[in-house]
Amino acid sequence: MKIFLDGKWVGKNMANTAIYEPGFLCAQGLFETMKACNNKIFFLERHLDRLLAALPAIKINLAYSKKHLIEIVNKTTAFNNYSYGYIRLTVWQGFKEAHISVIAREYRPYESAKYACGFKAIISSIRQNELSPLSSIKSSSRLHFLLAQSEAGEKGADEAILLNSKNKIAEGACTNIFFLKGNVLFTPNKESGCLPGITREIVLEIAKKENMEIREKEIDAAELFSAQEAFFTNSLIGIMPLAFLDNKMIGGAGAGRFTALFIKKYNQLLQKG
Repeated sequence: MKIFLDGKWVGKNMANTAIYEPGFLCAQGLFETMKACNNKIFFLERHLDRLLAALPAIKINLAYSKKHLIEIVNKTTAFNNYSYGYIRLTVWQGFKEAHISVIAREYRPYESAKYACGFKAIISSIRQNELSPLSSIKSSSRLHFLLAQSEAGEKGADEAILLNSKNKIAEGACTNIFFLKGNVLFTPNKESGCLPGITREIVLEIAKKENMEIREKEIDAAELFSAQEAFFTNSLIGIMPLAFLDNKMIGGAGAGRFTALFIKKYNQLLQKG
């Protein structure tokens, strides 16, 4: 495994960082997770735009241009040469300057059968603070999401949905959430505490092209339970149907008509590159 760290590619055993730096002690950092197929990274520029836009919020001044980051991420991906790759770009604050690392790992995508039957999910006891400035950026501070994912695993579920301080749906532990009623597409608004996910953004663009009505708003959990179909999104899984929530079936428990449409359109975009 080759890792890019502060200007050079090193073996994983050489990728050590100072344990007293703010990025380590206080999670003063950001990251992006991307998917690659045969060394082609999907939506790379969108990920970098999001990361660069978020840096001022956590007081990080990064000495790398977008063009340079593109070169680094592409080269790290090519070095490792996986058929399917999980690419993580991390930026964190040191004593004087920001550090950067890029890690490429092999990624094993879900089988097509999983996309047919969908995820099982729970409503987590962990809450998302929609008032925190961190809710809208991909901060290195992810403990509450980790705890929510652990809770889901303990209950035999694939994903956990976090409510916010108003008991409205915010997002999944590592996903955004959508559901449909009639021909209307619903998703929590950004004020609810959800991350503006890259795949979330793409789904909204697809919906607009399909002339669908879109409602980004505060959402009660009860609305999700009564949905005709629902799905999760993130950059690794793409679009994944939600089949069961707290052991209750959602719609027909799998990829409904609109979910299947979104999966088809999304996969077409991936093929175009």
